[in-house]
Amino acid sequence: MTIVISEQQVLSLLTASEEEITRQLQELNATLGAHSDFLSVGAGTRQHLAKLIESSNDKPSSHAPLLELLRILARDKRQLDVLLTKPVREFILQASGLMDAGCEVVQNVVEADKCLVNTLFNSATMRQTFEGVATSNLLDRISALTKSDYTGRHEWINGVPEGVRNSLWLFDLRIAFLVSAHSSIVQNNWGSSPLALTTFLDIVRQYIKLLEGMVDGETAEASDLPGHLERASEAAKVLFNITYKQTDNINEQYTNEITEVVCQLIKGKNSSPVMEQHAVNLLSTLRLNINMLCPKVNTAEERQTEQYDLYDMSFAQALLDAMERKLDDNNNSDSDLLSTYLGSALKLCTASKEARRYCRLKILPPLVAADVVRRPDEGDSLRNKIVRVMMSPAFSKDLASEFMFVLCKRSVNRLIKYTGLGHSAGLLANSGLLGHINLPKSASDSEDSETEDYKAVEDRIQTNDTLKLIFVRRNCQTSD
Repeated sequence: MTIVISEQQVLSLLTASEEEITRQLQELNATLGAHSDFLSVGAGTRQHLAKLIESSNDKPSSHAPLLELLRILARDKRQLDVLLTKPVREFILQASGLMDAGCEVVQNVVEADKCLVNTLFNSATMRQTFEGVATSNLLDRISALTKSDYTGRHEWINGVPEGVRNSLWLFDLRIAFLVSAHSSIVQNNWGSSPLALTTFLDIVRQYIKLLEGMVDGETAEASDLPGHLERASEAAKVLFNITYKQTDNINEQYTNEITEVVCQLIKGKNSSPVMEQHAVNLLSTLRLNINMLCPKVNTAEERQTEQYDLYDMSFAQALLDAMERKLDDNNNSDSDLLSTYLGSALKLCTASKEARRYCRLKILPPLVAADVVRRPDEGDSLRNKIVRVMMSPAFSKDLASEFMFVLCKRSVNRLIKYTGLGHSAGLLANSGLLGHINLPKSASDSEDSETEDYKAVEDRIQTNDTLKLIFVRRNCQTSD
């Protein structure tokens, strides 16, 4: 359906009364509200709309419907900047309460926030303007909402109903995500700001605290969980944006605080898949503090946890469980998200030999005779699932191969034993290790990797491996 706002219709509003402007805009918004394609709204019409907005200072009742119309039109990025003149951009920012402190009108603030979400997403010009005048005020207001501290310039929030206040908080967080995703200046400033790091961490902690209360049987605030989840999700995305490019520059205190939150989310019994994914995304970029992730077990009570060689492996096990759930749920639309799980597990096993040995025990237990008659990618074990990823077209296949190689202590023979030559050929070819296949096995290649019944039938797989090697070498040749 072609959506048309006639130029004549907008021109008539320039001379209409405030009441008439408000009424016609409300009718127009009701008509356009379900649409997102506005290519038919020409440049001339957009210019007249901008003039209508610029002349609306003395028509306060028209501000909310004007902001709503801007929000609707901003769903379509085509010709959007024709409408977003400097006065229009300032009109949106002023209404949002993020430019200058003034007499904030609650309805206008919420509608302006919604408008900012769309315009910041689709307009680089709007992002540039916002970055110059509003980022510090945005952070300040999110902090006030997080702490429930409505003093000074935020005193007006005291009179806002809780539901509306929570909506404003969520839209502010979505705006924070958008500006932190696009601006390296915001990333650098907030990544080095104790206020920013503490604020976004506290929002995630509020979600974790609510989850822990539900585990302990406190259900009074269970109805608040969806709102906490939405806010925590946005806050976690902002944390990722402002830390992933400068992990080495983040203060150690905040690195440890993020690590603690990540641990709680991944180990939490009721943590949502969405927050689990955000936690793994953060983990994949953090400088790992192994003493926090896999601490030494000291007390008898601590020894009740999952452990290996007197190190607490409850986090490693939770990460493997999360990765297996992702493998089971994975589909083409989010296949690349699996790479963060594999990359995080790879980092953990590379940084900690105890974690590597524990994960190897869980993923690559000693082989048995039944493993000879079944392809490595057949079955429901975690090993089988990872091997299937190694042969998939997704980006994660390389990380899956590297992860298995690390678990095999970078032994070519052990990798082939557990994954099959065909599945490991890509990694070995890319690493220049195909020639290592026929080297004599070291003692460690068989150590803890095969049972007696496997050794009894091991000779059955030698001929098949030789044929596979010929096939792989022929197909890995480069063209002239």
